[in-house]
Amino acid sequence: MDVDRRLKEWKESADSGVLRDLSFTPQMEQNVKHRVADSRKSPSLRRAQRWMVGLAIAACTVFAFVNLPSLSEDRLGAGRETDGWSGQEAAEWQPSPIATGHYQGEAFSYWGEKPVRMIAGHFYEDQAQKTVWLLNQPPSSSVQIHAVSQQGERIDFGSFDLKGPLYDADSHITLDIALPSPDIWKLEASSGEQPVGHLFVEVKPGFSDATISIVEPLITQYLEDENHADFSWIGQPRHASIRLIGIESKKTGYKTVYAWGLVERLVRHDDKWENESGFSAPMTFTIEPAGHGYQVTGHQIPKDGTLYWPSIEQMYPSKYRQKLKELTATPEEHNQMIDDLHARNQAKAEQVE
Repeated sequence: MDVDRRLKEWKESADSGVLRDLSFTPQMEQNVKHRVADSRKSPSLRRAQRWMVGLAIAACTVFAFVNLPSLSEDRLGAGRETDGWSGQEAAEWQPSPIATGHYQGEAFSYWGEKPVRMIAGHFYEDQAQKTVWLLNQPPSSSVQIHAVSQQGERIDFGSFDLKGPLYDADSHITLDIALPSPDIWKLEASSGEQPVGHLFVEVKPGFSDATISIVEPLITQYLEDENHADFSWIGQPRHASIRLIGIESKKTGYKTVYAWGLVERLVRHDDKWENESGFSAPMTFTIEPAGHGYQVTGHQIPKDGTLYWPSIEQMYPSKYRQKLKELTATPEEHNQMIDDLHARNQAKAEQVE
């Protein structure tokens, strides 16, 4: 039938366009058949019905546009929109691959591609690490380095004079880089207004296992030191455990550590360990290089009573105050944390008994 032929043509046309995701139900098909059949009754009615069918198709087209996935979701995934970047550029916001190169028999690993590459480890929020930038064919004798997060945060690290060749690069620079928030960051090198190149890195939340393995023993040894005058009132043997909250490092090797500490003197009574003295509080610690390692050079403890929270506000940046609140949001969560730290102290006491 002529009606069936028309329906088939409309469906083929729709399948090739934006209507391909629209379901054409049997009921819709019957409705259109009735309208086309009725249109044969009179020329004027035929013109009106054609207008109605066209309007229906137009309405379906609008419906399809509204309900189809947006290009940003379909092509870019769940990535965040970035201020000042097009969709195509946003799609590039993925960590640059880490590759391994060889030069005169020596292997080296780096982020990015020529003309701008960077030798560095993995990045964690607020923690500086030394980076070596490898540049090929730079347009001048100095470059400016800056970083932009996918959320739009920007950091300018300054201008750096280029040093001599390194590996297969024409020149290089070294600098400490700390990025403040977990995100994808674009690290860019430029010379004046001229871009030299860029690469992308992922900044992870928290701290690496390697950092924990250095920081936690340093702090617990500092708190347990029998010669430390600030803690001598607790007595001996003294055991300490901490729960890390945050680490800030603007320069490689120099760290400010935010942690909850439990320091206590444990004595066994009738096969049970009891706390005879000690304290539990949020604290800050400063760590600096010393010889071939590191040392804790100082600490802070909040004041008592009504001065407790004002002193916390002086000790802790806002982002780590928020993490402290989350850690102790309810009495149950606070008590669970203390129980966990006490269990670690008890395990130490049993080992040295």
